[in-house]
Amino acid sequence: MSILFTSNNRLSVWIIIGIYITIFINSIVLFKSPFEFYIGYIVYIILLPGLIRNYGFNKNLFFIFLFYSSLAYLIFLLEIIH
Repeated sequence: MSILFTSNNRLSVWIIIGIYITIFINSIVLFKSPFEFYIGYIVYIILLPGLIRNYGFNKNLFFIFLFYSSLAYLIFLLEIIH
C-alpha cells in the first residue's frame, strides 16, 4: 500500500511533525519575566487562528475561562491583602 503525497498530505505531515516537536521542546524557556514563555507556545499561537476559523469559537468555554481566571485573580488579591 503506497501513500501519495499531495500538497495537502504534506501539509498534514508537517503539522503532525510540529505537534510532536512541541511535546519534546516545551522545556525550553524563552524568558521568565513577566511570565515563563515556553518555545512551544509559539506553535500554539500560530495554530490557534486556524483552529478557530475551522471550528468556530466556543462561547461557553470562554465564560468558563473567564470565571476561573477571575476567581484566581480574586484569590490573588485576597492573598496580597492578608
